[in-house]
Amino acid sequence: MSKRVFGNDIDKYDIDNLENKYKTGDMTRTLGTTRDTLRYYEEIGILHPDKNNDNNYREFTFYEIFQLFGIEFYKKRGLTLQQIKQITEGTELSSIEDLLSNSKKELDIELAELQKKINRIENTKQFISEYKQNLNTFIIKKIPLYKIVSSYTASSALDEYEEHVIAHMDLEKDDMFSHMVKRMTFDQNGYIDSNMYILEPADKKEAGCEYLPEGEYMSVIVESGRYNDDEHTIGADTLKKGLEFCEKNNLEMLGEVYLFLKLVLFKDGKERILIEACSPIKRK
Repeated sequence: MSKRVFGNDIDKYDIDNLENKYKTGDMTRTLGTTRDTLRYYEEIGILHPDKNNDNNYREFTFYEIFQLFGIEFYKKRGLTLQQIKQITEGTELSSIEDLLSNSKKELDIELAELQKKINRIENTKQFISEYKQNLNTFIIKKIPLYKIVSSYTASSALDEYEEHVIAHMDLEKDDMFSHMVKRMTFDQNGYIDSNMYILEPADKKEAGCEYLPEGEYMSVIVESGRYNDDEHTIGADTLKKGLEFCEKNNLEMLGEVYLFLKLVLFKDGKERILIEACSPIKRK
């Protein structure tokens, strides 16, 4: 019975290949990378191919290929190239763990922001699917808790935006449209006054902060905008119908209407705005 040999014989094929030379074209063809990537890795000092003295071409061995595998390993875990360079130059295991922990924290933040975007998409899709059946139809509902973070005169008061709008929003993450809410006050004789709020959703109330009224609201979806020859508000006819709805259902409107801008469409260069008008009510 022949004796089996261990040791270097196991890795003989790899050992024989270690000194093989590969050109940049070989690398891009077999590994799916690009010339620009390899050149940039070399420029910043995380990849060190040799150069052929005869033709000045870059030559890679499997040691550089293995290092390339390591670079991609850490890239896919969210580390920056500068952090990866730090690792390739020699880093304690505890430091690598810290880098990975920080990367996870950053990715958790990104994931939370992506989830917010997904929620906005789902909410808008749901509104689109439901608005036709709810258009000009009064219903009773509860709205989420909203904190008032700022107020200003009107949506057209552009000179107030820097202090009262932009200063209270992260424009990299939020759109103004979704945070602007118009507040109107009225009595039995009609419209009294209006102003604009910047709102943000809240999980619970905090001392010293203002919020929209809690409780039940009468809600209706209406269309507005220049496409409908309107002025981005609800008309007197809608308010009159709301009062009639409350009278029939033994409800009392509390003198306020909040106009949530839900969707904007355009046709012939004119906007068509879908608004949810919500008025706090109480039961008689």
